This record gives sequence, C-alpha cells and structure tokens, in this order.
Amino acid sequence: IFEVRRALSDGFTQRYQIDGGSNDGLEVGMPVVTEAGLAGQLIHVAPNSSQVQLIQDKNQEVPVLFTTSHVRGIVRGSGDGTTLQSRDLPFSDKIKVGEKVVTSGLDGIYPKGIPVGVVTKVEPGDSGSYIDVTVSSPKSIGTSEYVLVLYVDTKVELPDLDEEEENAGDGQVRRKPKR
Repeated sequence: IFEVRRALSDGFTQRYQIDGGSNDGLEVGMPVVTEAGLAGQLIHVAPNSSQVQLIQDKNQEVPVLFTTSHVRGIVRGSGDGTTLQSRDLPFSDKIKVGEKVVTSGLDGIYPKGIPVGVVTKVEPGDSGSYIDVTVSSPKSIGTSEYVLVLYVDTKVELPDLDEEEENAGDGQVRRKPKR
C-alpha cells in the first residue's frame, strides 16, 4: 500500500505520483487499485516514487467485460477525468445503462473482475452497425490517499523439454507422459 503524493495532471493527462518505487519492488506496467476499483497502471518507476496513469487518461486502454451482457470490449479514457469510452462494439441491444463493467483479464496485466465503472450511455455509432458506450468511472485517486499496487505474474510456464518423445507409428511424434 502506497500513499499518493501529488497530482501530475496537466489538463491533457491524468497522472499521480505515489511514494513507492523500484526499491519497493514496483515495476512499470503494474496495475493500481483503490477501494473504488481499478485506478490505473504504473508508467514510470524511480527508486522511491512512481507515476500512475489513471484509466481516465485518454492514452490508457483497458480490456473489460460488461457483467450482465457478457460482452467484451476495450474502454479508453476520455480525458475528462470521470468517463471512459468503448467505441465500435458490434451493434447489440445487450449492453444496458446501469450495467457494471469489470476488467476482463485478457491482457495479462489487469486481473479479471476488478471494478472499472458503470454504463451511463449507449448510442449507435456513426455507421449504425456499431454502438458507442460511455462508462462512468469516478476519479479514484486523490492526494493524501492510499493505493494498492498489484503484482501480476505474466510469465508463461513453458513445458518441460526433457520429456521423452515417442514415434506414434502414424508419422507423428508425441511426448511420453511422465510417470
């Protein structure tokens, strides 16, 4: 758990500085959460401090799941500090105002199920074949508050290459199971 030191937002970006850094085991890319849900991701890590880019930042994207309709999409920060946008979702009447939105876990960065926000608007996209969805996501970080940085293991476990192989007789080679 780390304390938020100051806002680094400039009207175009949504960033905050926290009092933890590489000396605390933090690394670029780690997700940051608060009691309200997903706050953002570490984008710069120094020995004793780090920068968090909020999910409301226009340069941030998060893979999500709309919990009632089970539609998957990507939300992007709108830059206004309170809303997220998901554009060009396939036209469907499944997504409804009031539906909760959580992380989908598909990117390997954000674990599945972290609250992101609530759908506030669903409207047809420019082409009419797609819909645009607005998600209300209250700014979840303020100064003199605390955040939790999550360690997510993104390393993929490779199969043991010492396993013996056998010729299956049909032109294919198969691995023998370990006994």
